[in-house]
Amino acid sequence: MTITSRDQQIRGKNSYTFDEFLDRRANQDWYKDDPFLKKALKKYAGSQYEQIHNELQDFSPAVSSRWNTLAESAARPESRPYMLHFDAFNHRIDRVVRPLETHQLEKEVFGEGLFSSRMTSWESFVKRMLIHQLGEAGVACPLTCTIGLIALLEQYPNEDIPELDKILQHTKEGLDGDFAIGAQFMTEIQGGSDLPANVLEAVPDGKIYRLYGNKFFCSVAHADYSVVTAKISGTDKVSTFIVPSLASW
Repeated sequence: MTITSRDQQIRGKNSYTFDEFLDRRANQDWYKDDPFLKKALKKYAGSQYEQIHNELQDFSPAVSSRWNTLAESAARPESRPYMLHFDAFNHRIDRVVRPLETHQLEKEVFGEGLFSSRMTSWESFVKRMLIHQLGEAGVACPLTCTIGLIALLEQYPNEDIPELDKILQHTKEGLDGDFAIGAQFMTEIQGGSDLPANVLEAVPDGKIYRLYGNKFFCSVAHADYSVVTAKISGTDKVSTFIVPSLASW
């Protein structure tokens, strides 16, 4: 048997590629190409359907393409977040370092004003549903914690503390185009997520409280405002407090 040069060139080569799949995926619109989501929206949104449908047709390409690309890039192992404890001059800074793609994605997603009173609940819900298809790209947890912070502030308004209204406006409507992000500090090392086991102490100081102690875990450590659980001094009552970060106050 004679082996030709052509046989030698193709021997052992695998012609299989992902290119066809990647091309189809790159051209997919997560809302436009999902008939079930559109049917569900039409059923439950009622008279708001047409308006929300039009908004989603403009919104979905950004999630399906640009934001998906940013999320994929940020998900690479070499781009994982890390703690930078010291700067170049040996000063303690304890800074969470995240990839530029995550910063950009977070800025654009929160810039949509998903919790604003100008956006209907169904529009916000479906937009966030599409965003969650990115996986945990550094924005799903911040979105969840932020809407929890907003819900607390709306459920328990306090006119005696105007700072709370500022925080609500910053997270919900934005201030000068900047939308704040919420976090949660609940877990403590001795009790985990068992909140009655909290020992962080909340000491009354006029209209506010000062918190003393440590938390063991945080969802969204880089946030502007945090929901923190603590026991009120001298009691076994666990209460909830809103604590601003130094960067936002």
